[in-house]
Amino acid sequence: MTSPRSWSLWLLAASLSCAAAAAQAPTRPAQPLRPLLGKVVTSDGAPLQDAEVHVVRPDATAPGNQAGEHLVVRTDARGRFRAKVVPCTHHLVWAIGPDGDARVCSEPEWATSGRLLELRADQPRPPCRVNVMGLEPWQDLAPFRVRVAVQGVGLPDTEVALDAEGNGTMPAPPVGRVQFDVIDKAGQPLASVSTGSSGSSATLRVRPPQEVPIVVVDDQGAPLAGAAVRFRIAAGYSRTYSHTASLPSRQLWRTLGQTDAEGRLTGRIAARQDPFEKKSYSTYMFVAEKEGRKLSFKRRK
Repeated sequence: MTSPRSWSLWLLAASLSCAAAAAQAPTRPAQPLRPLLGKVVTSDGAPLQDAEVHVVRPDATAPGNQAGEHLVVRTDARGRFRAKVVPCTHHLVWAIGPDGDARVCSEPEWATSGRLLELRADQPRPPCRVNVMGLEPWQDLAPFRVRVAVQGVGLPDTEVALDAEGNGTMPAPPVGRVQFDVIDKAGQPLASVSTGSSGSSATLRVRPPQEVPIVVVDDQGAPLAGAAVRFRIAAGYSRTYSHTASLPSRQLWRTLGQTDAEGRLTGRIAARQDPFEKKSYSTYMFVAEKEGRKLSFKRRK
């Protein structure tokens, strides 16, 4: 019988297989690209020349809704821009003004080919100084990095390194809510923190480490050695504000390790308090995986 201060994860004994026909299915020809056209203007409606326009196509099948493509184009003397995109697919678009003391940014908008888009870059946006607090108990996982997600779409190419004090400087983010992912030296997510309009600085806090005893068993209740256990980190959501389906909620997964010969593992997660002390509004989800076994998970609220 497992301890009341541990979670049991069941992995069923059914084998997993892949259909050979699916593996041999012919690949579809690439879709022809179509233009996404638009204009960037200042707060008074004047065209903004040489502004960066970011065009991001999300990939809902990638871990953390990572961007399938991140284009950057520039506006001409009349503030116009043109990007070739996959048709009938929503893209997240925002503009950042030219380099300088008065650099400005627009809010991100969803758009697709065939629509003429106007972006109003009227919010001051210097480079963002990031300070991550609470990393002291996690120093065995240093050095750390931070990357950004906008509207629930992860942007891995925005990743920057943090110094020993948890400080770093990122390019100007768009207006509105931004998600910051804290990444450890192994490239694994440690935490994801949402902020409002971050402006020139953002202060993030990583919660302290909490130990979680875990037991993994098979469908007969026998301990299962060598099972990989992962922990879910909620990392924001997105809405397209249209008749099309929104992206799924963004989730990051942190691998906690593998079970020993007795099917046990003590995982370490970032949490406000010991999950066993008292229930809260937080939800903790763990997944156990092993080759030849069905996926199983355990969730605690």
